[in-house]
Amino acid sequence: MKQLVWKLIEFRPWRSLLINLLAAVHSYSYLLLTRLAITPDGQHPKHKIIRYQDWFLGKLLPEDRVLDVGSHEGTLVRAMAGVVATVTGIEISETYFRRSTSQVIPKNVHFLQGDATVFDFSAHGPFTVVTLSNVLEHIRDRIDFLSKLRRNALAPGNRLLIRVPTIERDWLPVYKKSIGVEWRLDKTHFVEHTVAELEAELIAAGFKPIDRTLRFGEIFVECVA
Repeated sequence: MKQLVWKLIEFRPWRSLLINLLAAVHSYSYLLLTRLAITPDGQHPKHKIIRYQDWFLGKLLPEDRVLDVGSHEGTLVRAMAGVVATVTGIEISETYFRRSTSQVIPKNVHFLQGDATVFDFSAHGPFTVVTLSNVLEHIRDRIDFLSKLRRNALAPGNRLLIRVPTIERDWLPVYKKSIGVEWRLDKTHFVEHTVAELEAELIAAGFKPIDRTLRFGEIFVECVA
């Protein structure tokens, strides 16, 4: 009986249909589980597990003046404020900007709303470090964005710290993409990089990668402008 079931499953017309169906269910289940895992107070357990903030904090110096681009609700900004001279968070979304300023703001922190590639930072800079945490994958024209950000916010020799999700977190995302099934962690992502793809974009935008780390399906890269 078991062998008959497997033969029926592997019957080629059904097999292709079943693969696409299960791949789609896998993607949907991941998104659903991600949503359900959020605790009643709005916290997501992945942050304690991934501990992405530790990587950023470990790269900073007490004298650094940091610009966090895409600061969202200000979680990373507040964490960095405890170890550096100043942190400026800039967020293009009015909703997230309002959330970031609705909480107590440390004395060495400023929150701004606007486009970091054109914003006049003369009253807040110069910056020694720019951070991008899960931001670049939401940008369509990434090389143009990175180039403008470098020219607008960083002097030569200063650093960019960047974190993005990788498509190579498992074989399934690559396979799902190849068969035309939704493969992204978030439908607002324009890309989920390989290490080679990310570093090629960084180099094209005028950055030199000097250190990289892979953790929990994410790429962390330190660059020099």
